[in-house]
Amino acid sequence: MDELGSRLRLPIFFFGTLMDRDVLGQVLARPVALDEIEPAMLRGFRRHSVVGVPYPVLRPDLSAAVHGVLFAPQSDIERTRVDHFEDAEYHASVVRVQVADRVREAFAYRDLEGVFELAGEEWSLARFEREHKAGYLDACRQWMADFSVF
Repeated sequence: MDELGSRLRLPIFFFGTLMDRDVLGQVLARPVALDEIEPAMLRGFRRHSVVGVPYPVLRPDLSAAVHGVLFAPQSDIERTRVDHFEDAEYHASVVRVQVADRVREAFAYRDLEGVFELAGEEWSLARFEREHKAGYLDACRQWMADFSVF
């Protein structure tokens, strides 16, 4: 496999709503087992809340680190479903994440500069799950309903 093909097979580092297995399951249209995700950390970034939406963005910050999860899509369709979910507001870029005692390359979906206004606080998965998850799962169902591979 050439370098580009190898990079396309990289796992994905999730740092926001897709860390929640129910949300990820909605996006993938299948249940996600606990052993399909593993804790990971991205150094040199901070996770921020965004005004008006329940999901976060990353911003460079050499003094910070973001805890998230690493996920390896089982197929090209799953990767395409995640791309569809992330839409045009985000782009995939290669990052290096710490997973247990090793460093791995992964894709992370970074927002396009100027699209979002930062809310001034760090985003929290626990707060998302408590305050927004139920409505967000409904929105995910609607968003993914128009997914097509054609």
